Amino acid sequence: MTDVRERPELETGVLRGQRVTLRPYNSSFTEDELRRLYRWNRDDEVLRWSGGMPLHMSFAEFKEAFPREQRRRDQQVYVILTETGELIGRLGIFDIETRNRDATLGVVIGEKPYWSQGYGSDAIRTLLRHLFFDQSFETIHLFTYTDNFRAQRAFAKVGFRKVSTRRRFPFGLRFQDELRMEITRDEFERFNGASAPPSTPPAPVPRHGGTRGDGG
Repeated sequence: MTDVRERPELETGVLRGQRVTLRPYNSSFTEDELRRLYRWNRDDEVLRWSGGMPLHMSFAEFKEAFPREQRRRDQQVYVILTETGELIGRLGIFDIETRNRDATLGVVIGEKPYWSQGYGSDAIRTLLRHLFFDQSFETIHLFTYTDNFRAQRAFAKVGFRKVSTRRRFPFGLRFQDELRMEITRDEFERFNGASAPPSTPPAPVPRHGGTRGDGG
């Protein structure tokens, strides 16, 4: 199978990590990729850990509505591709605060055979490097359930620290405690040994709105 890094048509807006490629959500999707996204939104186990809402529509309805999701300008979302180009998850930022240069991170690995394989942490690290050093964000935070230890390990590998907990009532679920974690640009640089390219000044933070996604 062809390595995704050898496909020049994916270059526009693409971010590359050690193992993953992050492709912008407004790029083209194959039928199989759309069916994967649809399946994740109806998978009880994936939704349980991501805190997402179950999707109550047919695939035809989902496919028709998907371009509107791609055009949203209040978020920055990418899909996660493996070394061979397989789509296994998505991640992005929501609740973008331009004044404080802060945003909420959401990530989900929808293909369960890839859980705990290091793809999530590589994807998060790749996106954070772009946000901190290309777009001059100062802080990125996220929310995860206090019993989601797998996700917490992935976040800690990148440098996120625990901040606080709160009670949340997910749709259709019992009350659960939710953990807030965050990381600053300085913390990311110290933890990962990463820095901005000296010849490239940071770009301004995009002026997006503040609607939160599924928190996956």
